[in-house]
Amino acid sequence: MDFRGATFPGSRVSFDWAKFTGGMVDFNGALFASGEVSFDRATFSSGKVSLGSATVSSNGGARFQHATLSGGTVDFYGAHLSGGEVSFEGAYFAPSGHGTYPAEVIFRLATFSGGRMSFDRNGVRLVVFSDCVLDFCGASFSASEVPFRDADFSSSTVSFGHPTFSGEW
Repeated sequence: MDFRGATFPGSRVSFDWAKFTGGMVDFNGALFASGEVSFDRATFSSGKVSLGSATVSSNGGARFQHATLSGGTVDFYGAHLSGGEVSFEGAYFAPSGHGTYPAEVIFRLATFSGGRMSFDRNGVRLVVFSDCVLDFCGASFSASEVPFRDADFSSSTVSFGHPTFSGEW
């Protein structure tokens, strides 16, 4: 599905409970200005969601609560997150069934200014990273919160190479 450059000024786009197997949902350059895109309880199996260079602002957001990524990719490469929230609360990340394709969440060169990125526990379910890749290389954090409370990292790679931290914490 191609949503490149789309503007979501106050609407909600829902992919809740969707199953992505090898397909792609492309939000590159999209604007979520008080709108929200939701992938709650979605399953990604070698599928990809790309929010590269997307802008999430004010009350806008992207939700992946209780989502399962098994060999799938969620890509926020170069995204701008200002005031909105991106939530992976209660999500599960693991390699594909054959173990060849890791689950990847990419925030390389993303800008966080005043927004919130959540990898917290949601209810009884922990956020579990099992043999996956979480990439924040080159990301910029300005008065933003990125909690990993109660997250479980099992044989995963979490990269924060060359980040920038500024503003009031």
